[in-house]
Amino acid sequence: MTEIEKLRREIDSIDEEIAKSLRRRIEVAQAMGRMKEGAIYDPVREFALMERLRNLCPDIDAKALDAIYREVISLCRAVQRQLRAACMGPAGSFSQEATVKALGSHVDVVFVDGPQGVFDAIVRERADLGVVPVENTTEGTVYASLDAFSTAPQDIRILSEVR
Repeated sequence: MTEIEKLRREIDSIDEEIAKSLRRRIEVAQAMGRMKEGAIYDPVREFALMERLRNLCPDIDAKALDAIYREVISLCRAVQRQLRAACMGPAGSFSQEATVKALGSHVDVVFVDGPQGVFDAIVRERADLGVVPVENTTEGTVYASLDAFSTAPQDIRILSEVR
């Protein structure tokens, strides 16, 4: 057996360990989901987890580690309850890109027209949360988002920021 073949076998073994650990994480997330009441999205906890992992593995590219764990967290959230996020459409828009960047790909995206549509989708319970632009490179400050937020019910609040 060549040295490359030995290393490939070692990588295969590590991949099996990763897959088994992922399965175990999903099982624990399912158990937590049965116990949880209310919101399943906790950006403060997710940020703390990402920061802890970055500190644990400073030699791994932070963006890559974040991307991997964003998907792991998104998958585990989805086995607890499928999250619905409203964003301004259409599919492929910057708003959808920001939604996936914030929440991972295991989220049902509800496309709406304009920032007010995002808030309306939440109020009407068509979405659990929403993503709206506050600033962008085209307009600078997006006043339509600020106006929609200022007239939204008081229980609607900002949870996190996507950059």
